[in-house]
Amino acid sequence: MSEIPSLTLNFAGKHPLEAARVLQNLAVEDTVAFIEKIPPEIGSKLLERLTPHYAGKCLLTLDRQFSATLMHGMKITSAISMLRIIPTVSINSFLEFLSPEKSALLKTGLSFPENSVGAWMDLEKASVNENALVGDIRRSFRISRNMMEYAPCVVRSNGTIAGLISLSRMATAKDSSKVSKIITVDFVSIPVHDSLQSVISLDAWNHFDALPVTNPNERFAGMLTLKNLKRGLSLSTGSESSHPADSILADSINAYISALTWLATSAFSSSAKILPGSYFQEGNRS
Repeated sequence: MSEIPSLTLNFAGKHPLEAARVLQNLAVEDTVAFIEKIPPEIGSKLLERLTPHYAGKCLLTLDRQFSATLMHGMKITSAISMLRIIPTVSINSFLEFLSPEKSALLKTGLSFPENSVGAWMDLEKASVNENALVGDIRRSFRISRNMMEYAPCVVRSNGTIAGLISLSRMATAKDSSKVSKIITVDFVSIPVHDSLQSVISLDAWNHFDALPVTNPNERFAGMLTLKNLKRGLSLSTGSESSHPADSILADSINAYISALTWLATSAFSSSAKILPGSYFQEGNRS
C-alpha cells in the first residue's frame, strides 16, 4: 500500500464511522498498514470508531510512539475502552509516550470499573466558573480544536455545581451575560461510582445530552454524555450494533450538534478579551 488515493482519504476523514466499518472486515495487519499511511488526525478518528477489541489489536501492532500520537487525538473514553483489552503489563508501555496530563486522565478512567459512570464520563472538558461571561466562553471554544458536544457545566468556586446551560441557550444569550444568569438549576447529577445501568432510565436524559458527575465529596468530576452511556452499556453487554441505520442516526445527531455548536460559538461576535484561565477549572478528580 504505497499511496492512499485522495478519494479514500476524503471518505475516511468525512465519514470515519463508515470507514471504520469497512476496516473492521480486514485483517488487523492491513488496517494497521492503512492507518500508518494516513494523517494522524484521520487515524485517530478511525481508531476510536473501531470496536475496542479490534482497535486494541491494532494498538498492539502499531509502533508505540505512533500509537501515542493517535491516542492524543482520541477522546479519553475511546482510548480507555481500547486499553482495557490490552494486558495490564503492556499498558505502561503506551502511557510512557503520552503527555503527563493525558496519561493521568487515562489512569483515572482505568481506575473505575468498566460498567461504572466514572469509566465513561468525559474527563477532558473543563467546568466553567459561574462568573464567566457568555462571550468569553464562545471565544474560548471557537479557538479550541475540540468539538463542543454540549455546553459546559457551571460550578462555584468551591467545586460544587451551580447549574447547567444548553447550547441553544448559549446561542441566544448576550455576550455580556454571566453564565449564572442563563443556567437551569433543575438538573440531576450522577455519583461517579454508580453503574451505567442504574442511570440509563433517568428522566433527565429527555432534556439533557450530558449530565454532571460528582465525586464522593459532591464536587464536579466530569460529564457523562448520553452517547457515552449507551456505548458503555452496549460494550458491557456485548451488544454493540453495526446496523447501517445506526450510522445514519449518528451522522444526523452529529450534524445537529455541529449546527448548535456553530450557533453557540459564532452567531454573535465578541469584543471581549480571550477568556482568562481562572474562568475554566478542572473538575476535582479525587
